[in-house]
This record gives sequence, C-alpha cells and structure tokens, in this order.
Amino acid sequence: MLCLAACTISILQIQSIDILVDIVKQNNTLSSIISVDITRYGAQVISGVGFLGAGIIVFKERKVSGLTTAVMMWNVTVIGLVIGMGFLTIAFVNLGATMVILVVAQVKRKNNRKKISLTLLLSNTEEQQTVTSPLYEKSESLLGKEEQIVSFIVENFKNKQVVKLTYYSKEDFWKSNLHAYFMNQGKIKSVVIETL
Repeated sequence: MLCLAACTISILQIQSIDILVDIVKQNNTLSSIISVDITRYGAQVISGVGFLGAGIIVFKERKVSGLTTAVMMWNVTVIGLVIGMGFLTIAFVNLGATMVILVVAQVKRKNNRKKISLTLLLSNTEEQQTVTSPLYEKSESLLGKEEQIVSFIVENFKNKQVVKLTYYSKEDFWKSNLHAYFMNQGKIKSVVIETL
C-alpha cells in the first residue's frame, strides 16, 4: 500500500508539473509568477513515512524491535516514488538488493548463538546437594535442541551457595524457559546475567 501510494504521489507530481508547463506555454506572462518544485511531494512523502516508521520502533526489555519493519516501510515508499517517476531500472535494482539483504539477515539471525553466563545465588547450604543436582538436570531439560550447557560450577560459602551456569542459546534469557523456572524457584535469591 505504501509503495502504491508513493507511486501515485510521484505520478501526481509529474502530471501537475506537466499541467503547469502547459498553462505557462499558453500564457507567457505567467512564467514569472508560477514556480515549480519537482521534489516537493516526494520529500513530504519520505518525511511522513519516516515519522510513521519512528513510531513502529520500540525499545522493550533491553531489545529493539520494529527496526527492520520501519526501514522496509521507508524503502518501499522510496521504491514507489522511483517507479512513479519512471525510473524502473533503479526501482528493480533497489528491490533486488533489498531482497538479498533480507535473506542474508534472516540466515544470520537463525545461526546467531549467544553465550549466556548466569550466576545464581542460593540460600541454605544444608540443602546444597538436593538443590544443585536437580537444578543442573532441570536446566538441561529446559534448553532447546540447539542450546547446550558449557559449564555448571557450584561454589559453597558460609551460608550461601553460588551456581555459575554458562550456556549457548539463540534466544534472550528473558524470553527463555530458564528465566521462568529460575524466577519461580523459592530457593534462588538472585540471577545475574551476562551475555558474552
């Protein structure tokens, strides 16, 4: 829809300029009064869609979302403006480059793994064996197919126990099953996360 609207604006812009040129040709005295800016409609469309795109970009839970959608809205609008002005070769080169970039970004996103290091602070060292063994097994069971535990280290202190868990994952910890599990455990006092 954005591409079609931008294309229509470009065609309207060109047609209005053609009409004004015909009017000036019929009456030369109007040539000093009428001035034409061929880029005015297109500039307004680009800035307007840029404003809409800015509203789509959201920063939530330490993650930016909507950035690709906003850029694609803006790019599709530009493609529409270029088609409307009659530059089909430029439009198709832009479209081809856009498709290549999106495919490469999707492949990269699928293969992107993060190394996440968690530090869990547990209380009651009397229960340390009953807590850490099921904690390792539960952590392993909650990880997905392509996720794996790299290290699971238990350190005992006077009245607390620290578990350092490092694993590879494609998703953020905040959206994982591990996050829900650790937050629902009564024995876990805090979770410190570090993406390596």
